[in-house]
Amino acid sequence: MNGVRRAVERLLFEYASAVDTKTWDRLDAVFTPDAALDFRPVGGRSGTYVTVKPWLERRMAMYEALHHQIGNVRVDVDGETATSESYVRAVHGHRVDGSLVFFEIGGVYEDRAALVSGEWRLVQRTLHHRFTTGTLPAR
Repeated sequence: MNGVRRAVERLLFEYASAVDTKTWDRLDAVFTPDAALDFRPVGGRSGTYVTVKPWLERRMAMYEALHHQIGNVRVDVDGETATSESYVRAVHGHRVDGSLVFFEIGGVYEDRAALVSGEWRLVQRTLHHRFTTGTLPAR
């Protein structure tokens, strides 16, 4: 069971690293193509991974700096499925009048993972928003 917990934690950390480095194809090893994603609480999109991934790429392109921290991870395993909750603090840096400014989003990821063809993948992710601080980009 500890092996499953570590596998799920690796998925959570891989997601954060892939977003921060903008290496989007790494996310293909995190989610199933039909994974249900919901980022609406922070003004994002909801849909399957394959439909949300292009939006995520476009949205994150506006940020010069990204830094996602994952913590307080809880994983519950039930056979070939697992649910998890993890805290996220996501710092986003963007330019305003030539200066790099930041805002931070805090929230909780609620995920469901499944064993698919011998590999653990996220099949569902919902972001629950807790707070936003700092300078948001103009829309």
